Amino acid sequence: MPAFRFRLESVLEWYRRQCEIEKERLAACLTVLKGARDSLACLEAERTAIERDILSRASLPATDLVALGLYRLRARARHLELTEEIHRREFAAAEQTAKYAAAERRQKLVEQLRERRRLEYVYAEDRELEKLAGEAYLGRWNRAR
Repeated sequence: MPAFRFRLESVLEWYRRQCEIEKERLAACLTVLKGARDSLACLEAERTAIERDILSRASLPATDLVALGLYRLRARARHLELTEEIHRREFAAAEQTAKYAAAERRQKLVEQLRERRRLEYVYAEDRELEKLAGEAYLGRWNRAR
């Protein structure tokens, strides 16, 4: 009997490559999302530190208060930008997660088909060997008679 050969092996390899590509894209999306979250956390830490520094002073010149007000406006605008970007990145990551899951399902489906075909092949091969062994036994038995 010839060796097992899965006819859809090239399809399976293509699905594996697609799954790897989607996995890499998901990792890139998550990296960008983490960067946006880190930027927001850094902004919050910076804002808190500046406000503590200014408000801990004994006397505040009017220019410092004006600068603090302007900084708060800029920080608030940046906070809104980062929050919006985080939402966009979360949505993109969710979409990419769905694409990766679909690619992984397709790959596993073809792998299961491959395994089923291999088991069928092994079963047929075992049946063929059993048949040959039976014929050989009957041949020896007939000669011995």
